[in-house]
Amino acid sequence: MISATKPGSTDTQTLIAAHDIGVRRGERWLIRHVDLQVPHGKLVYLIGANGAGKSTCAKSILGLIDIDEGRIERAAGLAVGYVPQRLAVSHTLPLSLRRLMKLTGRFTAREIDAALAAVGLERLRAPAGHPACAGRRSAPRRPPRCRAASCSACCWPGR
Repeated sequence: MISATKPGSTDTQTLIAAHDIGVRRGERWLIRHVDLQVPHGKLVYLIGANGAGKSTCAKSILGLIDIDEGRIERAAGLAVGYVPQRLAVSHTLPLSLRRLMKLTGRFTAREIDAALAAVGLERLRAPAGHPACAGRRSAPRRPPRCRAASCSACCWPGR
């Protein structure tokens, strides 16, 4: 059971608290008797061997999979971002880093440029999702010119 805590009902510095949670698949418990607290402003690490249940624990706490026992409390209004370990995206998807960052509509072009500059990724402003683009350094040779209409920055005719 996942519930939002009411202001003043528990420690206001706790963002997420898991109490004796367990996740079962068939007769097998993937995780069981897990207690976890995520305090505001602190880093929390899940460390363990492959198959130990780290991803299952994280997904259950985030509400991405159902728990079979225990309870999870989240601070009211808490928003959490999650990036899976593997994401199946076609390598032919014509999506530049700039376009990806604009999907939510939350950032201006100036803010995106500043963020890219802050982490040294200015070179990724142009489209970089095309398999034939020169930007794909993993390709053993440069294939023929990219035919994607949105790829004017790197390999569209006239470049």
